[in-house]
Amino acid sequence: MTRKRMQDDRSDTVTEEDLNDIHDFLLQYEVEYPDSAEIDRTVEALRLHMHASAGEQRGLGERLKRLLRLAASEVTLMSPFYWLMSTVLYLAGFMMIGLESKLTPEFALFTLAPMPFILGLVDIFRSRDQRMLELEMSCTFNAASVMLAKILIIGVYNIALNSLCSLWFIRITEQMDVMDITLLWMTPFSVISGLSLLAAIRLRGSTAVSFMIAIWFSFCLIVIINPSLMRRILTMPAAIYLLLIMLGAMLIVMQLYRLLYKSSVMEGMYECETNA
Repeated sequence: MTRKRMQDDRSDTVTEEDLNDIHDFLLQYEVEYPDSAEIDRTVEALRLHMHASAGEQRGLGERLKRLLRLAASEVTLMSPFYWLMSTVLYLAGFMMIGLESKLTPEFALFTLAPMPFILGLVDIFRSRDQRMLELEMSCTFNAASVMLAKILIIGVYNIALNSLCSLWFIRITEQMDVMDITLLWMTPFSVISGLSLLAAIRLRGSTAVSFMIAIWFSFCLIVIINPSLMRRILTMPAAIYLLLIMLGAMLIVMQLYRLLYKSSVMEGMYECETNA
């Protein structure tokens, strides 16, 4: 049946007077709203199906347990490309040691130390960049909690990867101290990770990653073409390394606090979380 045929059939059965009668009836129709007592009873009944009421605060231990459970579940949801890219990056960096005489194993680890964390920012802030935050607010774990869990995952992964490389370097060189090489890679890891979080919170994840990679590789390239500068960086006193690590850690904590605060506010505003 064509559109014109349907309109002709409707015009034969419904007159203009009928339409006026329907219009007048709808104008007189009133919606009966429930009274305040009925609304209160409905809210109280729904509280039984909610995990947290507005304003309810969880203890630190409970929040950490929930974060660890979420991180364990998010490991399988991380992009496989991220794990592959991080591994390939380290392998390529170590292969460059034999091709570039100026690139020592220590400086190779110094250069690669923050890279897995920087690359992981794309995965961490993907939902925000794809405008999915509003949807995630209605889920069991809100967007800020998911971001914190992913930061924990890539942070632990980054530290584990650098630690394994440190042990390997110590074994093949037999001249490097565990503490010295740990301070060597912890310094760029903490400082660059803090700056990367700072950039990613204010920019799109992909933009922040491109920006930080360009800045970090430019700095490392300048160091490579200046052997004296490289020697000064690799032989700095432990006190300077520790100072830089503390500054980087403070920057990371400040950015994590912002996400934790946002997570706490969201959990108070949205009473839609259920028991995980």
